[in-house]
Amino acid sequence: MKPRYQKLLRDAWLERGRFAAMVGAITAALVAVGTVLGAWAILTREIRRNYLETHPADATLELGVDVDAARLADVRALPNVAIAEAGEVLRARLSTPDGLRPVLVFVADTPATATLAVQALEAGAWPLPDGSAALERSAASLFALAPGDALDLRFAGGERVTLPVSTLVHDPGLAPAWQERMAYVYVSRTTLSGALGHPAALHDLRVTFRDRASTEDVDRAAQALAASLTAEGVPVHALRVPPFERHPHQRQMSTLLLVLASFSGLSLVLGAIVVATSLEALLARQVREIGVMKTLGATRRQLVGAYSLLVAGLGLSASILAIPLGLGGAAGLSTAVSRLLNFTLESRLPPAWVPAGILAAGIGVPLLLSASPILRAARVTVREALDQHGVAAGTLRPWMASWPRALRTVIRRPGRLALNLALFAAAGAMFVTAQDVSAGWAANLAKIAETRFDDVEVRFAAPVDEATLASLSAIPGVLRVEPWGYAGAAFATGEAVDVSRTWPDRGHGSLSLFGVPPDTTLVALPVTAGRWLRPDDAGNVAVLNQGALVQRPGIAVGDTISVSVEGVARAWTVLGTVEEVGSSGAIYVPKSAFPAEAGTAAMVRVAGGAPGAVEAALDAAPIDAVIPRDELERAVGGHLALLVQSLTGMALVMALVGGAGLASSAAVAVIERTRELGVEKTLGATPAQITRRFLAEPLWVSGASVLLAWGGAVPLTLLMNAVIGQVGFLAPLPFAFDAIAAGEWAVLAAVITVAATVPPALRAGELTVQEALAAT
Repeated sequence: MKPRYQKLLRDAWLERGRFAAMVGAITAALVAVGTVLGAWAILTREIRRNYLETHPADATLELGVDVDAARLADVRALPNVAIAEAGEVLRARLSTPDGLRPVLVFVADTPATATLAVQALEAGAWPLPDGSAALERSAASLFALAPGDALDLRFAGGERVTLPVSTLVHDPGLAPAWQERMAYVYVSRTTLSGALGHPAALHDLRVTFRDRASTEDVDRAAQALAASLTAEGVPVHALRVPPFERHPHQRQMSTLLLVLASFSGLSLVLGAIVVATSLEALLARQVREIGVMKTLGATRRQLVGAYSLLVAGLGLSASILAIPLGLGGAAGLSTAVSRLLNFTLESRLPPAWVPAGILAAGIGVPLLLSASPILRAARVTVREALDQHGVAAGTLRPWMASWPRALRTVIRRPGRLALNLALFAAAGAMFVTAQDVSAGWAANLAKIAETRFDDVEVRFAAPVDEATLASLSAIPGVLRVEPWGYAGAAFATGEAVDVSRTWPDRGHGSLSLFGVPPDTTLVALPVTAGRWLRPDDAGNVAVLNQGALVQRPGIAVGDTISVSVEGVARAWTVLGTVEEVGSSGAIYVPKSAFPAEAGTAAMVRVAGGAPGAVEAALDAAPIDAVIPRDELERAVGGHLALLVQSLTGMALVMALVGGAGLASSAAVAVIERTRELGVEKTLGATPAQITRRFLAEPLWVSGASVLLAWGGAVPLTLLMNAVIGQVGFLAPLPFAFDAIAAGEWAVLAAVITVAATVPPALRAGELTVQEALAAT
């Protein structure tokens, strides 16, 4: 082996503690990178596989007649139709110990033989026995139900039916029941007409087309099919085309993983900086040895190659350690997210590019960031190297003379100071941001109570009569009852049938039209542009929330929009836009202008009174859904826990990396000031005094980094609020600074700083005069 490589191996053994710290820092960062990248690869693959294995329909056409066998045969004979099946979705309510909860009842001719919107068997009988129901597994978990239990269902017509659960199924094409706070039930056409007592007619025509590769292709094919049916005299009431081959929560999941990936990449850069500073410490100690090697004929290229090989070896060692840990972390994070979104992981192994990427990053990033200290050391001349006596470089301004000595010493190396501040401040900003985002999410949830003053929202399947309103007003504790107009809607496009982007759950991507009473006191939504409706507003004027604006981008105050309800399009002038938490797309219009074809009072808001009492008073009414406000808050509030935990974990990784950076800088300071320490000890400085001073210097850095972290958390929180708010609410989260989290970080930063710098500070205090002079 060549002498220079023998020297590197000997150096590695003698500096094994420092090298272990370097490997540990880069390993921690690589584990974070591997966890997030691996989870991204696994989850994007698995959520798509789960969704496509349900064979989701490209489009659903709601017909005004039964989709019987003859009609299906006609549609299947069309050249561009690959699959066509009949279905129906009914709304009901499930009786639970906590009250009545909303239910979606999915009906198919025979669920076990369906080829579109299929479910996977989890437990029980399959094919589904007539007269019984299958329950989606997330709903079974939410409501503590199992095969053999009975469902007490109440339908919009007032019918009350008890239906046994014979089967549990998994339907990854739907949002999890615990997020939507509702149950998913599956029955056959025979059960629909027999046990449930409904007409056997199914009105949904579910279709998959042959020639399609995008949502636009499906739109064209679905419009052509609708036109064909209309020409044959078949009424088409609605056309639903969800985004092509995309799970309802796929965009949200991908966005949040992208956020985590960005911060894991930052942690890798910070880890590589620690390697670079640690290498600088090694080179500072060996600068005279480098001069000797140059005297014996070593070239600059040989020195650069040797030390680059050393860094590459460190990166390789860290990568070898990080790959299995990162893949394990990816499997764990993927499992947690899959449970959160109710899909199944077929494999927890990421593709081969993930470990290859970890390896490349583990070697390449430290090499890139270590290039500067290596080149700087290799350029040192023999005379400069042999004249090195361990004296710290840097100068001070005269006006700094009155500053504390520890602070003056820290500032003497502005480059190193900036590096350490950046390391620790980034970690602190991430830590505080994670808690600020959580606080912002909570503040956004509070907007529900701040903008809606009703306690229960009741949606009816038919117009509400005066007797029903009177029965609600008579409930003890009820303060106000407001009848509103309500109808499903779609933006009109001028085509034969207007398209809505609604998924099969009828909630995600939906658009609703609300008729607002002129004297309403139960809703006060914050206006983002223009103005809210006034009592004297008449005619076709409208206010849109952010969910509606997302469905039709570019709408501004003063524009005219065309909205279709029950197939009839009407023009509305936009008066303003509002922000609304916990709602899909909504258009608010004066109740006096609410379309007659949609009914005059299909929704009632009730202030005061318990939801159970409202349910009891409306026992025989045609209720479509009852939505207590506290249930809405729970449905919206449970989405953030995993994200906050992930951000906090990433911040702790960055904090550990920052601590390693401080330890490295402290070690470099001891090496640079060896002669200075010898002089101080000759003049009577005690080991305790020197140790305290070497501890004080990093604490100054830590204190400054805390201030920078608090300041940096503000723009970072604003950025995260914009990204996460857009995903969760289609609007930024409100800014909220968590002072407790800021204080927690200050304490944590001090603890990490002391733990990281005690060893080099003790070494500085224990250094003897003889050792100091020998080192020079």
